[in-house]
Amino acid sequence: GASLLALVWDSIPDPVKILALALIAVTMTAAGAHLGNSRPRYRVAAATITGTGGGLGFVAIVGAVLLGGMLSPEPALALMACWGLVLLAVSHMTRVLFTAIISTIGALVTIGFAFSHVTHQASTAIVTWLMISVYVTVLALTCAALSRGTGRMRLAAWYPVTSMVATATALIAAPIRSMLRVSTIGGTS
Repeated sequence: GASLLALVWDSIPDPVKILALALIAVTMTAAGAHLGNSRPRYRVAAATITGTGGGLGFVAIVGAVLLGGMLSPEPALALMACWGLVLLAVSHMTRVLFTAIISTIGALVTIGFAFSHVTHQASTAIVTWLMISVYVTVLALTCAALSRGTGRMRLAAWYPVTSMVATATALIAAPIRSMLRVSTIGGTS
């Protein structure tokens, strides 16, 4: 099946590729979450399936921007942020920390994607980094709520690590010069 797919890959339209990948990502994430809840004995398998689906979700969103411009960068940033928050919720629901790790990696991908976008289009620096700031704030609030509400999960204290890593990366990667070129007041804020 993989060989056949490789042979016809170039003839498949880009939107079909992206939508199929997104469908696979959502299906794998949901199946892994269901398996983790219904059969706690299979937590490793559930974490693997959920983590793979979570990673494919980020790949599908970035692919939608890069392949044919199906999606513009700003909605893609919002989708990546929402997908990362969904993965945190799935991690909380299934009590599998590995999914939170995938969400952390996704947060780094989201911030890296935003930085790349600002590098290529400096005029969008303030709006893009405002979106990242909102995302990092919502991520911090979500992680704090999840870590407080999971007394039964042994490693729940590690949820804030996701937020701390994303916040530190956003602060380090902030395109200060680009923002100041667009607007001194906006960049300073």
